Amino acid sequence: MAVKHARRFLVLSAVIFLLVMPRAIYSCGPWFDEATFAFAGTPQPSQAEFAAGKLGIVLPTLRRSYLIVAYRYLSSLKLDAKRQQDAIDVWNRKVGAGPMYGEHPALDEWLEARSQVDSTLPVGFHDSYARVSNSYESFLNCPDEAFRTAAATLNARISKYGNQSNAVRAWVTAQDMVFSNCDGKDRSVPPELDSSDALLRADRN
Repeated sequence: MAVKHARRFLVLSAVIFLLVMPRAIYSCGPWFDEATFAFAGTPQPSQAEFAAGKLGIVLPTLRRSYLIVAYRYLSSLKLDAKRQQDAIDVWNRKVGAGPMYGEHPALDEWLEARSQVDSTLPVGFHDSYARVSNSYESFLNCPDEAFRTAAATLNARISKYGNQSNAVRAWVTAQDMVFSNCDGKDRSVPPELDSSDALLRADRN
């Protein structure tokens, strides 16, 4: 009788175990839940995937240039290969015809001031955040005040020397080199300025 009860107990225990056991058992662990963060202004898929229509979850906080592409795909207006690359260039600010106003007011202020100088000078578009090497993390490398200060200084130099002067052109070229470091990729340092003008030398220093 005891053996019979023992068998029933073992069978019942096995049934309960099979019913409550997890669907997958791992040979190593333990596994803990990890937080997955999403950037508010950029999509989770890569830029190439997003431009090709693999949108993922479209957040209303995405930059306007991303939302425009998402709207086109959601409206069945696909982008061909060239337009996909054009969109990627815009996202990386690798464009040569005018700034993207409205997404970065401080940068817009700088570009507005800079547009007063000879248009043959190449215009730089800058990402304010530098990415940490081998990481998804980034940090603010060029705050808004940097662009606003540059705009105010340039306007002052234009008032003193004129927007077509060599002094202002050299000033803008040097400032572009400084801002090219904002994304943390370049290490451009303007050369020393050989000038008798103390104000211009102080700016360069």
